[in-house]
Amino acid sequence: MEVAAKVGLSEVSTSTWEKTPLRPHYADEFVLQLNTPVKERPEDWARAIFGDRPDMGQWFIFQALLHYPLQMQPSPHTVVGWPIAQQTENWIRLENRSASTTCHLLISRDDDKVSLTTLMRYHRRFGKWTWEPLSFIHRRLAPDLLRNAARALDPAITQHTP
Repeated sequence: MEVAAKVGLSEVSTSTWEKTPLRPHYADEFVLQLNTPVKERPEDWARAIFGDRPDMGQWFIFQALLHYPLQMQPSPHTVVGWPIAQQTENWIRLENRSASTTCHLLISRDDDKVSLTTLMRYHRRFGKWTWEPLSFIHRRLAPDLLRNAARALDPAITQHTP
C-alpha cells in the first residue's frame, strides 16, 4: 500500500489549515492511497492507528518524553489517551499540550485516501530539542501505522491494494 510523505509547513495539504487553529513550527503528513472508497469514520481510523489507550511505548513517548497528560482508561472522548478536540464526518483532531509543546494529530479521509498529519508548536526550546529526534522515529513509523490500520479495518484491503 502506497503512503506518500510530506514534511514541512508548506508541504502539507492546504485543507489542513482549515482543521486547526494551531500555528505550528513542525508539520508532516502521510497519505495512504487505497483502491477502494474509505467507508470508516475518521475516529475509527484514529483508533485503528493508535488504539484506545496508550501501550507502554506510547506512554513512554507521550508522557515521559513529551510530558503530555494521558487518560489511561479507554473513553469515547479520547484516543490513545489524547482528548478528541474536534471531529466531523471527514476528519478528527486529537490535541495534547505540555509546558514545552502543543501537538495536533489530524486523521482525515477523502474518497480513497486517509491521511495522518502531525502539527507541533514549540513553547520552549526543550520542546524542539525533544521533538526533533523523536520526529525521525515518528516519520519511520507513520507509514506502517496507516497500513496496519487499513488491514485491521478491512482485511480484504490487502487483496485490493498493492
